[in-house]
Amino acid sequence: MKIARMALVGLGVLVLSVLTTHSAQAGTLTFDSLSCSPTGSAIPGGYGGLNWSNMYCVPAASNAYNPSGYSNGIGNVAFNGGGGVAFSSSTPFNLSTLELGAAWNNGLAVVITGYNGTKQLYQDTFTVSTSGLNLETLNFYGVTLVTFSSSGGTSEGFASTGLGPGGVFGTGTEFVLDDMTVPEPSVIVLLGSLLLLLTLGIPFASRLRAATTT
Repeated sequence: MKIARMALVGLGVLVLSVLTTHSAQAGTLTFDSLSCSPTGSAIPGGYGGLNWSNMYCVPAASNAYNPSGYSNGIGNVAFNGGGGVAFSSSTPFNLSTLELGAAWNNGLAVVITGYNGTKQLYQDTFTVSTSGLNLETLNFYGVTLVTFSSSGGTSEGFASTGLGPGGVFGTGTEFVLDDMTVPEPSVIVLLGSLLLLLTLGIPFASRLRAATTT
């Protein structure tokens, strides 16, 4: 019985340790380490351990489109290009929070959907503006694909000195993304394994205790 208790305590300590490590290793993707041109650069595959599709970055303060909502970020910010916009990984990951705003339109609706494989697990819609970035909580767990779509809103009417993405002057449905909290996928896999061991350990301990008392 003492051995069974020690085994369960040990498993519990390991799970708590991984939970603590999981929190400590939760990476915040700021996009600041990327080399982003003033007119926009594609986010390279592998950044943050993810594959990126039609996502770009610009310097918040010195991009070619200001004044715009891009200037609300710090360092670099990400935005959506044309076509399907997404990031993915072959290993399940979590998406906890992100900062979200609009480049041109106030009242812009941004739909964020999380999948594991082809199965939809989550979907949230946020309404954002050009006045700043909002910290949005998602809590998407165990996803392999996250997609974004944006629509609607009314132009802020920026007197832009440049052209917005796609050659549109100061209008469009581009959103602004910064500071995504994405825990390390390897930590999530390890946590699941330890939780499985703990689950299996409970009936084992019960059987062992019954055997030692007969």
